[in-house]
Amino acid sequence: MKRYMFSNYYIDTERSWLAEPTPQPEFVLRGKLNIAARLAPRYGTDQLFEKLERYLSFTLPDFCVVTEFHQMLREVQDAYVCGHFYPALTGACCIGERIFNVLLLRLREYYKDSPSYKIVCDKASFDDWNNAIDRLLEWSVLPNEIEGSYRDLSKIRHHSIHFKDLSDLEKESKAGKALADVLKITSALFGRRDDVLFEFGHLFIKKEKENDPLVREFYIPASCRVGYKYRTENRDGKHVVIDDQPYEDQEVTDEEFVRLRQDWLASQAGAGALTVG
Repeated sequence: MKRYMFSNYYIDTERSWLAEPTPQPEFVLRGKLNIAARLAPRYGTDQLFEKLERYLSFTLPDFCVVTEFHQMLREVQDAYVCGHFYPALTGACCIGERIFNVLLLRLREYYKDSPSYKIVCDKASFDDWNNAIDRLLEWSVLPNEIEGSYRDLSKIRHHSIHFKDLSDLEKESKAGKALADVLKITSALFGRRDDVLFEFGHLFIKKEKENDPLVREFYIPASCRVGYKYRTENRDGKHVVIDDQPYEDQEVTDEEFVRLRQDWLASQAGAGALTVG
């Protein structure tokens, strides 16, 4: 009867609204000036508008439901915005390598019957990018649409770390590309995925995906389990999810769960309930 629901996820829409078509350029300019004013205390006023353009040059996912790598990405973004391009470049590459290491180490026991299990079963870490990418594709952990981004990030890492001279312009362009690639990778793996999640006021894990290894190891630990009668309350400025209602001992489809939730909300509104969330 119950579903896993995300009660804590990261949202960032500050950049995306500026990309929307608008017939009022002055509105966009005013928005950028407001963002610049917020950036100044964090990044400093020196070359502020160059920092603003770099800040707006990459796009964060609107939703990040698994936040394990979020703070690391923020540090790389900060370095890039401030013009510290080589730390941003190497940092983005390191996060890409850390992601596939974490995935392989935490998921490999689910794939003992795969042809490649013997390759990864007893290793403490992995440094061969192409081999790691191949394993994750074989296990259908890595979405096919981001294979190219991961391969590109691998090439950037190799060229940037192993003995190749880099001009300042190359450092900036490679840092921007590496940041864009690693953001695309984290979004595709841990973002608002339609193949994993469905939405009805909150984000829920689809019933059919609950036994998926990636979902079990990363999504479920970041969620709480609720039935259709849950409610939220504001306690000391924090939204708390409460579900102390009894439920029937039966399984329902995701569509039935949504219908039950709709009926419950309607019944509570009719009864004059104050907070149902």
